[in-house]
Amino acid sequence: MRKPDFPDVLQHFELSGHFESADPYGSGHINDTWLIRFIHSDARKRYVLQRINDYVFRNPIQVAENIDRICGHIGERAESDLSAHLPGQRDFSPIPARNGDSCWQATGGDVWRLWPFVYGARTVNSVESTDQAREAAAAFGWFQRLVEDLPEPPLHETIPGFHDTLSRLDRFRQALENDVENRAGSCGQEIEFALASESHITRFSSLVTSGALPVRVAHNDAKINNVMLDEKTEKAFCVIDLDTVMPGLALFDFGDMIRTMTVPTAEDAIDPGAITIDMELYAAITEGYLGAVGEMLSPTEIEHLPSAGRIITIETGLRFLTDYLEGDRYFRTSRTDQNLDRCRSQFALVRSINAQMDALQSLTAEVARHIEC
Repeated sequence: MRKPDFPDVLQHFELSGHFESADPYGSGHINDTWLIRFIHSDARKRYVLQRINDYVFRNPIQVAENIDRICGHIGERAESDLSAHLPGQRDFSPIPARNGDSCWQATGGDVWRLWPFVYGARTVNSVESTDQAREAAAAFGWFQRLVEDLPEPPLHETIPGFHDTLSRLDRFRQALENDVENRAGSCGQEIEFALASESHITRFSSLVTSGALPVRVAHNDAKINNVMLDEKTEKAFCVIDLDTVMPGLALFDFGDMIRTMTVPTAEDAIDPGAITIDMELYAAITEGYLGAVGEMLSPTEIEHLPSAGRIITIETGLRFLTDYLEGDRYFRTSRTDQNLDRCRSQFALVRSINAQMDALQSLTAEVARHIEC
């Protein structure tokens, strides 16, 4: 992570006082993030400073514009019944730059933004209980409801084709053909599994192109560590990491929850052999999510919730495998073959989902009937 001149960057934001210290912060793979300690005249405060990754987000200014619209819209709905379920959401917005924008672009091109530190809340990198899984899933459901009626025009597509799984498959094939790092020989089983997944991808993509699964505003990165939980009550406080909020499928958020919340094993586990979907956690996530958003979804969307978990997990495995073949350019790594280990974990989860698909579909239908979706 390239260390900036923090005082120089921070002078461009609406802060009074002076910089004290900064430390790397969070577990994200994409943006560079630091926890900032700042001394004001009456107190020490913390902030979260981010440098937007312009390799991933090719137009960072559009990312900032989307977040402005999202936060503004949620702020206008502050008194609605929906906002009560995410009490910290209306105050979660970037601290303005001195030029009036929500971000600041340096002469060299780096785009910076500053977030308030959320006191009294925490994130977790893996699910610690079924109650926690249920609460986090509900948070993403309520968030979808809050942005459901975002006025036109549509949000910018901050990563074009982000959840276009067919395109992800095509890029994987291109990376395999080029094999610029001569790594294909070390991942033959993963390559074979990726290519064999085409039928699942094609079948799901046809539902999207036909309109059976409608495009909505989605978070598009619905992981457990993107929900802040109240430290005392463990209730959802707000949803964070809004860079990928853009047009997408509600089901993609559900799929990401299945991918990240139903397996206690680390995403980069070196031995993925024990990875299997936890049915109790799946039930809790389905209850929490449908309890928040169920009446918004169509019967077809509800029917395909388990398939969304499979597709998103396949897609994420493809992305890790592609990045591994291309030389680890997208996802930050801290050791050799980390992206390959990440890929293997995803594909192990896909195998488990495939083996239990009938049970997942039955459980989803049972939860939907109980909630009267």
